[in-house]
Amino acid sequence: MKNLSRREFMETGMVLTTGALALMDVRPAFSQMTQPSQEVYQTLKDPKIISELEMKHVPLIDAPDRVKKGEAFSLNVRIGRTLHPMEKPHHIEWIHVMKKGGIPLAEVNLSYEGITPSATLNLALSESTEIHVKILCNIHGYWMEIKKIEVV
Repeated sequence: MKNLSRREFMETGMVLTTGALALMDVRPAFSQMTQPSQEVYQTLKDPKIISELEMKHVPLIDAPDRVKKGEAFSLNVRIGRTLHPMEKPHHIEWIHVMKKGGIPLAEVNLSYEGITPSATLNLALSESTEIHVKILCNIHGYWMEIKKIEVV
């Protein structure tokens, strides 16, 4: 093992740090993330005739239609009526859950290895709202579903 001068040690550390940062997936916080316009998101066109693409990509939101003000409830999100594949060439990159108006509730970044494209959140609302679930498929783009929840 070679003894490094202080200068060599510092230069090596900077190179290694720069390389490590380049490998990291550094993104802004969810609340500051730029979201595509609503028009970019695909959604279910006709609930009576669901295409194969919609079967795998439209988020399913399982939550009560009515909740008590401030009382916790579970909101379950599953990507697709037929569970979306999670493989390197085709996978869901992220799930964003927000209130109407783009107010963020949760961001789930997904790996394609050993995970299902789903999430469970415990929420408590103070007012009636729409919950927007938005996802990104690395091949088929942006998808969205909306659920209205009434607070009583």
